[in-house]
This record gives sequence, structure tokens and C-alpha cells, in this order.
Amino acid sequence: MDILLNILVCFGLTSVGLAFIVLLPVVGNLLVSVFSTVYGEQAFAKFKGIASGSVLVTPTAPPPPEPKVDDHAHGHEPTPLNVYLGVYGALLVLTVVTVGVSELGLIQREAVFWAVVVATMKGTLVVAWFMHMKGGPAMNRLILGTTLFFMLIFFTLTMADLSTRDSIFEHEAHWTTIKEAQYSGSTPAGWSAKEAAVVK
Repeated sequence: MDILLNILVCFGLTSVGLAFIVLLPVVGNLLVSVFSTVYGEQAFAKFKGIASGSVLVTPTAPPPPEPKVDDHAHGHEPTPLNVYLGVYGALLVLTVVTVGVSELGLIQREAVFWAVVVATMKGTLVVAWFMHMKGGPAMNRLILGTTLFFMLIFFTLTMADLSTRDSIFEHEAHWTTIKEAQYSGSTPAGWSAKEAAVVK
């Protein structure tokens, strides 16, 4: 066991010695080459009176740009206060009109039609001024137009489905439900007596 331990120690010492003998000159030559190149370049730059490329300089960040106050950054003039007040007044008037339409006792189709008309007018005012579609960036109008286009497709397909459903399934026709309620002597759900009389 002692012989084996002595052999390992001798082998380790020999390996370390060979590593120093082989690596030390290589590392030494490399360090001498690097430092001599750096110091030689610095001396030459000093002799020529130019800035040395091997001197480490702490970079300084440029000063932050001055903030620019631009009222026309969004491409349109600021909307005057009286315009907002006028739109607000118009919305109040249309709200009163909405309540008035609901109190006129119109049949359901007419009441819904006029309620949608008034709501469309109110929505147009809000979108145009309070959401800055009028005079705002063109991208906003593009997004709004795309949304309205796909909503139109959605509503058109839905209405086409509902209006032709009774040609396939007669029991799903809304007129069937109304007639059944009339035959039983009651008013259809959601309909007024005036509407039921018009259907007769």
C-alpha cells in the first residue's frame, strides 16, 4: 500500500513539474507579448500626440433630449370646450327623447325602431367627439370601420337565419307562437294588447 501511495505521489509531482515546465514559458511569453504590445502602442500614441486605443475610458451617456411640448402631436386641433358642452346638451335631449319614445305606447316594432334610431344618434355623438374619431388619427377610423363591417356581417347572417327558420321548422316561426297565444285568448309574451290586435 505504501509503495502504491509513493508511486501516485511521484506521478503527481512529475505531472505538476512537467506542466510548469511546459506551460510556464507559454504563459509567460503570452503575457510578455500582450503587455509589450499595449505599452508599445501607448508610447507610440503619446509620441505622435494622438489618443491611444488601448486606454480604458469610462463612456459618458449623452444628455437626455429636451421634452418637446407639441399641441399638434396628434394631428388635430384641441376641441373647444363649447363643442363638448353642446354634445353633452344634445345627449341630454336625446335621453329625454328615448324616455318619450318608450312612453308613447307604440307597438313593439315601431318602439324598437325609434329606440335604435335615437341610440344610434347618441352613440355617433359619443364616438365622434368623446372618442376623438372626428379629427383623430386615421388608424382609429380604420379600426372602427372594420369593427362595424364585421358587426354588419354578423347581424345580417343572424337575421337571415331567424327570418328563414320557419320555412324549415314551422314550429320555430314567431308567428306560430303569436297565433297560439291568440287562439288561447291570451296576449303573446312580451307583446302589448295593441300589438296583438294589429297582428289579427
